[in-house]
Amino acid sequence: MANELLVTKELNREMINAGAALADELEAKGFNATAVLWLFFDEFDEWRIVVGSPDVDKFGPRQVYGELQTLLAGMKDGASGIRLMNIAAIGDKKSPVKALRKYATESGGIEEGRLRGPVSGDYIVDSWIYKVKPLDTKPRK
Repeated sequence: MANELLVTKELNREMINAGAALADELEAKGFNATAVLWLFFDEFDEWRIVVGSPDVDKFGPRQVYGELQTLLAGMKDGASGIRLMNIAAIGDKKSPVKALRKYATESGGIEEGRLRGPVSGDYIVDSWIYKVKPLDTKPRK
């Protein structure tokens, strides 16, 4: 039986490792993620993994959460311990995903690690970034 991740008020190594396992699994399964990060939600006083995806805007959050639940259930030995309740699926047009992708485009990318403070007109209280895909800047034909 899988162990459940204890999500604490302070970001800890277990949470960082679990997030990395989820980010790797999303990549391995070809999940359409443009951002994966732990984000501290000040209004709830808790951490959640944000999975940014244009699929949330296109198909709605219910379908994306269903895909995430299937992915979590298929992880070897529940490798990450993350549960669906620890995840916030957010569309590319919403904060903070939109701001992070804009910042990644303008700055030449965002490396894995901690990020806090103002970001492209948004404010990140605290986060641990795994992946942020820059905006597609190719002109449309």
